[in-house]
Amino acid sequence: MSHLVIVGASKGIGANVQAPLAMAGHHISVLDRDEDPGYFALPVDALLLCQRYRGPDEWPGEIAVSLTRSKQLFDWATEYMTEGGAIVVMASVAGVSVEEEQPVSYHAAKAGLIEMVKYYAVTLGPKQIRVNAIIPGLTIKPEARGFYDANPELEALYTDITPLGRIGTVEDIANLVDFLISEKSSYLTGQTITLDGGIGLRSHWAVARRVTPALRDLQVTQRAMAK
Repeated sequence: MSHLVIVGASKGIGANVQAPLAMAGHHISVLDRDEDPGYFALPVDALLLCQRYRGPDEWPGEIAVSLTRSKQLFDWATEYMTEGGAIVVMASVAGVSVEEEQPVSYHAAKAGLIEMVKYYAVTLGPKQIRVNAIIPGLTIKPEARGFYDANPELEALYTDITPLGRIGTVEDIANLVDFLISEKSSYLTGQTITLDGGIGLRSHWAVARRVTPALRDLQVTQRAMAK
């Protein structure tokens, strides 16, 4: 059994992955984003960073919570984390592309987190501490189930454009976290893994045609045009 500390577990993914990870055999401790991780009894075998800024001062608040706080936790791990441990960072698609409903501070912070994962994977490597990130695709959390039940056409659309034919669940994320903090991934570090059912593999133009019935079966490849 590993001791896993989850930072930012009051809402969203951090809150919802606790139960499946506990069922997988991990001892879970929850750390408030402002608490000192030394509050918990050592050893700590794994950290899951899910903290998210929610507040009015977007830029300073987002940088403080997403980047400065994460740096503090990485530095703490350098001193106190069990050799052979693992850190998993919950990143975002906004770190690699533009989500127009999110502010620029969110994009900058998430992109910065992805770079921090690479940096600390190298600097913590000699201590055999692995650092990886997850970019979750669309994930239906239990608290959002009612919204999708009330808007079945939206869920049907997302299901249709996803190659694996379904929307992600918190169990999918928990399963990946479980793998990344286990010995099964002992040679994997510095990676950002996209967990989206394959939707990111489709080009934007292909997705646009797929969601437009009149264009869905239109052949626009160079080969088709040559004919």
